[in-house]
Amino acid sequence: MSDATNTKDRLLDTAEQLFAQTGIEATSLRTITAEAGANLAAIHYHFGSKETLIQEVFARRVEPVNQERLRQLDELEAAAYPNAPSLKKIIEAFIYPVLLMNKVSDGDCRPFMRLLGRVYSESENIQKLLFSQFKETATRFLAAIQKALPHLPKIEASWRFKFMVGAMAMTVVSHAGFEEQLGSENEMQDMEAIIEKLMAFLIGGMQAPLYQKSEGSTKL
Repeated sequence: MSDATNTKDRLLDTAEQLFAQTGIEATSLRTITAEAGANLAAIHYHFGSKETLIQEVFARRVEPVNQERLRQLDELEAAAYPNAPSLKKIIEAFIYPVLLMNKVSDGDCRPFMRLLGRVYSESENIQKLLFSQFKETATRFLAAIQKALPHLPKIEASWRFKFMVGAMAMTVVSHAGFEEQLGSENEMQDMEAIIEKLMAFLIGGMQAPLYQKSEGSTKL
């Protein structure tokens, strides 16, 4: 590995750690370079701007996950054609790669998992930088879910997809925190078991009857 590549990776690792600890907007480029043992010139050489650095911090974790998701969905759709794959298999293809991120991405992904939890408290612009990287994947999976559940109106399927993403994100963030607080021997470490619990919850939610508001009611 060249010195330049080494420096770039070190800057990405350091930025990811600091973003997860103190937030993206609260972390300056000077802090990142000082922690990484580099200088501002290195940041500008490799990334050009803080925005590009943020995008690359996201991309190096997100892209392998999305590629694996789409690979699995392609296989499912080819095997089921002309029908839709089962809802269970579609959801598995969406959540397994991110919840088992360490298996499809280089290095320790726990800082990035914590970073995902912080993104929701960042500015709208920061959120857009992350969410834009999921656009193709979200479009493909939402279409697959609609085909598997053709009785759902599009807007309802969209909301349920958003709820699925939210539940998955909370699971990722919570698990990263539990790892530090409870230790490797705790049962919360068994991510496969957590995924099974999450799967049951998501499938039940996706297949739930359409909500009908009672006349005059203002509560669920």
